[in-house]
Parts: sequence; structure tokens; C-alpha cells
Amino acid sequence: MARELVARKWTYPKRRPGRPPIGAKIRALVLRLARENPTWGHRRVQGELFRLGYRVAPSTVWTILTDAGVDPAPQRGRPTWTQFLTAQARGVLPAISCTWTRSG
Repeated sequence: MARELVARKWTYPKRRPGRPPIGAKIRALVLRLARENPTWGHRRVQGELFRLGYRVAPSTVWTILTDAGVDPAPQRGRPTWTQFLTAQARGVLPAISCTWTRSG
């Protein structure tokens, strides 16, 4: 009987190790803000969440966006580097060929 009392006194509730998971509501809000504002980076999204009353770290926002397959950087709405160079080449090459003349 005394053993049971001691065991009950010194038994702690079971807790999961690590940080608690982010709620589905915050996760959905992060993805919605990123989708509706493609020029915002993860720090801007975190700032807006803070203004709305949600305390979330910028690294958490970055993790949520990365896990969802969304680019957490502001270049989300811009073309890739390859697309940019291709577009520039298409515009520059005809201009060069028109202005280049052979002398002699």
C-alpha cells in the first residue's frame, strides 16, 4: 500500500518530447497569406501573423512554406533565372543582329 502511494506521488504525466505541433489553423493562415501575397517573404508573413495576434517564429513560417512546397522567398511570383535569361536573349539577339553591320 505504501509503495502505491509513493508511486502515485512521484509518477509524472506522460508528455511528448519536443515542441508542440503547429495548429492546422495557423498552418492554413500562413499558406493563405503566402498565396494571396506572392511578393511577401517568410518574415513579412510572420510580421502579419504577429499583427493578427499569432506569435509564430519566422523559422516556423519558413518550415510551413517549405513543407507545403511553396518557395518561402519573395521570388515566388517572379520567373526563374533560366526563364529570365531566355526572355532577355530573345529580346537582345534580334536587336544586335539588326544593328550589326559588316564593314569592309
